[in-house]
Amino acid sequence: MIDSGDKKFLQLSQNLNKWFISHNYKGIDPYQIDEKYFKKIHIIPGIKIFRKILKPFHSLIPQKLFTNMEQIYLPKALGLIIGGNSSLYQFTNDTKLLNQNYDIIKILKNIRCNGYNEFAWGLPFEWGVAPRYSANSPFAIIQAIIANNLIDFYKIVKNAEVLIIIKSIMEYFLNENGYKILNDNNIAFYYSPQDNLAVNNIMAVVALALFRYNELDENEEYIIFADKMLNCLLQGQKDDGSWEYALKIGDRKVKTIDNRHSGFIIESLCQLSKYSDNQEIKPAYNKFKEYYLNNLFSEGLPKWSPTQIYPIDIHDVAQAIITLSEIGEFEKARQVIDFSFEKMFNGTDEFYFKYFEDGKVNKTVFFRWAQAWMYKAINHYLFKKYKFDPR
Repeated sequence: MIDSGDKKFLQLSQNLNKWFISHNYKGIDPYQIDEKYFKKIHIIPGIKIFRKILKPFHSLIPQKLFTNMEQIYLPKALGLIIGGNSSLYQFTNDTKLLNQNYDIIKILKNIRCNGYNEFAWGLPFEWGVAPRYSANSPFAIIQAIIANNLIDFYKIVKNAEVLIIIKSIMEYFLNENGYKILNDNNIAFYYSPQDNLAVNNIMAVVALALFRYNELDENEEYIIFADKMLNCLLQGQKDDGSWEYALKIGDRKVKTIDNRHSGFIIESLCQLSKYSDNQEIKPAYNKFKEYYLNNLFSEGLPKWSPTQIYPIDIHDVAQAIITLSEIGEFEKARQVIDFSFEKMFNGTDEFYFKYFEDGKVNKTVFFRWAQAWMYKAINHYLFKKYKFDPR
């Protein structure tokens, strides 16, 4: 029985669901501004350093610059909506939610990346510097999030076509994304086919998808591959329990630690301990859980990084709710939800981009960054708190 304080979240989920339908599953994205304003100047010497200096002020960009952007499909957002719909269905038994998922899958089929044998998705715009990622080129994190949410959906409907798509994503991981074999027991998995950046949170989420698929359709090759990724991930844990963003593979390393990507890792490790026989997972998870709770929150709110609280980002808020719910910290998750409702929400169906220390709010409403992530987060909180988790 849902307690009275949480009942409003069911109504919010239904409001968000209507928002997605009314917007035809399209919206704007913060990274669109990257293509619009940096597309022609990304090759200028020193621009990468300039962008790093500018990044903390990204949240200050006037709302009107974003609202003129084209409304677009965003595959990761569509995957998150599938997951949110699947969780919401557990409470409402509304088959319209399942039918919506089939409609979204049709969209995903139509917007898949060209030039790949397997199902893969990217972002429909250029972004980044060194490398400059081309539009509609695949990224492993998008595939992994779509796969894990499709698995949630498949467990409800047991539809063979859905399973075929999930398997295709697994094949993409093994055959088309790219990785480096470090030794017989370690594989460093790349961010995308366009670079050699081995990102820790991606290895965690991809390994989880492979293990979860194996539960549906046993495949020893997938498990061996996932175990080797896990070995690589676990060896990268720092003495304080944390993980930096990426390993030093080839010519690139990203040493930053932030809230949401840390959340991806701890959420995945929490589940991976149920699937893998690797005895190092639980100690690593426990150590990281302690670091995460002690260093990436301030007075119950998700920090930008271990050393910086503000601005508070709605993506960090959403992932914090998901992570805290996954690890059973429901009171802490509820505190984050309550904050988002009070400070970063229009009261009906839209969540805002950033909250600043002085109380100001960037009220831009992003489809992927805010709406889809918060839809997934609220429904995940309800599902983990009130329903037996079949995973």
